[in-house]
Amino acid sequence: MSKDSFGVTEQLVKDVQKYIELRLEYYRISGMEKAASTTSFIILAVIVVLLAFFTFIFANIFVAVLIAHLFKSAPLGFGIFAGVYLLFTILILLFWKRIKRFIDHRFFAFILESIDEDSETDDKK
Repeated sequence: MSKDSFGVTEQLVKDVQKYIELRLEYYRISGMEKAASTTSFIILAVIVVLLAFFTFIFANIFVAVLIAHLFKSAPLGFGIFAGVYLLFTILILLFWKRIKRFIDHRFFAFILESIDEDSETDDKK
């Protein structure tokens, strides 16, 4: 092997090493980006769920007080409202499998859309 071909081979090895280093760096940064995106989504979802929860609680108290005011009896108003929730609970228990299947399909569709959007974004880069 001549000195010239040895130099070309040596340069090729350096270029391949640099390429591998850059690809590893790309995957590391890409992973960090996805982790940051997932974390921000989780934080936002927790905030929205907490706000929705407190809104739901206060709206329930409002409706129970409103019913109590209509019947001029606080125990009756809160009892009627509790009865409505008992009815909802029984309906959910009766239709548990259908509701679970519906939620599963929606959740998996959302996950698949999210994966497709991420892959389209990666393809554009």
